[in-house]
Amino acid sequence: KDELIEKYVDAYLDYYDAYTYKNLMAKHADMSLEDINEKARELGDEMERLKNREKKVLHVLYEHVPNSSRVVSKLYNLEPDNVNVRFDFYRLKYESIKNYVKDPKIYKAYSQYLQPEVYNIFVGLEGLLGTSDVSTDLKISALEILAELSEYTGQYDSQIHYLKRIKELAPDYEGIDELIEHAETLKASATEAATEGTAEASPTPMATQ
Repeated sequence: KDELIEKYVDAYLDYYDAYTYKNLMAKHADMSLEDINEKARELGDEMERLKNREKKVLHVLYEHVPNSSRVVSKLYNLEPDNVNVRFDFYRLKYESIKNYVKDPKIYKAYSQYLQPEVYNIFVGLEGLLGTSDVSTDLKISALEILAELSEYTGQYDSQIHYLKRIKELAPDYEGIDELIEHAETLKASATEAATEGTAEASPTPMATQ
């Protein structure tokens, strides 16, 4: 069902983009495509009206298919300060790479491709947390993603930090103390493993002759 909806949305947006160009070309039928592109840059007011119309269309689609990556991406480009759209933009980015990031072998093998995406998600959601008009619920949702992403990428100090921020915002958050304890255990295990690895890698002193 979700795939069919996504295909429908893609088809609709392709049609809408084509319609926008067709509308301009109908008004300036004697112009070439290159001239139309130039005219589009000049027609600021007209393009602003088209942009506002596009926003209305996208908001309707967003209301019905909030998990459409294409709808959210286009709307985010038009309204980067809309905190709900911004959250969904980074949430969908995370969901698109989650299965690769959570597998240590895959993450390590493709780190050069995945790490920039991970960094982008961290920066985007961190920026959202610092925005004054973000609701507590939205902040908690962002922190949940950040904590989970931190765990998957082995950043346990960050994971603990995000979980503690959740506890500050929602002291009654179900199972939060257990989640923090789990993160602290992961950190201790990782530290121990790193220490053992360093010890094994150290050269063995030569026996006294």
